[in-house]
Amino acid sequence: PRTGLSIARNRGIECIRGQLVAFLDDDVLVRPNWLVSIVRCFERRQADCIGGRTLVLWEGEPHEAVSCCETELASFDLGEEDLELTGRMTPIGANLAFRRSVFADGTRFATNLGRIGNLLLSGEDTELVERIRKQGGRVWYCADSVVGHRTGGDRLSASFYIRRHHWFGVSRSVMDRRSRGPWFQWARAIAAAGLCPLTQLPKWLWSKVARNPRGQLLSLCALSKLTGYWRGLLLNDNAIACQPQNEAEAAAVESEAVSAASDQSAQASMTGGPV
Repeated sequence: PRTGLSIARNRGIECIRGQLVAFLDDDVLVRPNWLVSIVRCFERRQADCIGGRTLVLWEGEPHEAVSCCETELASFDLGEEDLELTGRMTPIGANLAFRRSVFADGTRFATNLGRIGNLLLSGEDTELVERIRKQGGRVWYCADSVVGHRTGGDRLSASFYIRRHHWFGVSRSVMDRRSRGPWFQWARAIAAAGLCPLTQLPKWLWSKVARNPRGQLLSLCALSKLTGYWRGLLLNDNAIACQPQNEAEAAAVESEAVSAASDQSAQASMTGGPV
């Protein structure tokens, strides 16, 4: 049998009997009014897709940098009011719902994206929401539909988020190849290779000087995402799906991002700049 998050979600879609379908991660806790809030938001906003608020429930003490970056890295919280999501704003799959009519034409989650075992490939929810929006669908954030995301284990460490952003980059690269073609993918990779280090390395250096763990982690995540985008560019979808994802690779990905920052630090030291 075929495995993976997208496969499972698509199987669920085939079993829909009602007019709405909602997806949750298996490690979330829902508030008592979660489902009622979703239904009311669909009625109130005439939305085709709704993403609820996802708050972090730490199960352990997170690394200092992770705690400082909770909003950027671990939660989805846009405030106390409903908000239509436009542009590049998309909800996350841990708390996501759709009208059944969205899937009437055969629309499904992309099976070349999404978690398979411990492979951190993702983006199947983002890619689907972007397609729905391109077809004229409306996407909303529902402030009252709240879940708590239980977060512990390796997710308490900074290295997990560096590794996950590497796979965010891989996922975005796959999405760009699918939706816009290889020429756009190459153009974006080359542009990012020039821009990202120019912006993120100075931020990392300054954060290191200022002993700002939040800034250091966010910069390393951005650099790791860039290396992931190039990985997705250079490998086809089948090769990506077969990539091992273990602790050794996690260390290698983190080391790659840190090495890039460290090289820049050494150059700055030799020229009398900040270290």
